[in-house]
Amino acid sequence: MTERVEIEVGDRTVREINEEIQACAAAGKPMLVSNPLSRHNLGVGLPAGADIRFEGSVGYYCGGLNNGATVEITRNSGWGTGEAQASGDIKKRGAIDPPRAPMVKAKTAPTAWAWLRVRQHPTIARQRPAAL
Repeated sequence: MTERVEIEVGDRTVREINEEIQACAAAGKPMLVSNPLSRHNLGVGLPAGADIRFEGSVGYYCGGLNNGATVEITRNSGWGTGEAQASGDIKKRGAIDPPRAPMVKAKTAPTAWAWLRVRQHPTIARQRPAAL
């Protein structure tokens, strides 16, 4: 198994953290974000093939705009987890936020792992914007 690149949140800005996450994703390196401190908007806009694990609780919109990445959250997450996700997987252990609960494909007990899997519907992928 490939060694994960550890990204420490600390007192850095969300922008700095996400820039490091995007750089690792572009290089194809799996990541481990340690002690995310329930920060909002971490791991947003990840490309296909990215592999990231958050060791701890994250805030709102973690993994939002996901486009094929694999995201794992070891504790709780705020509402909007995986918001506007086109494809990919989010594996979360901890509290299930109410807006996502209907999509869960596993037990919803707080101690169970829950998977949020989204695949783009083929007809949506073929739609083109209307001419102005």
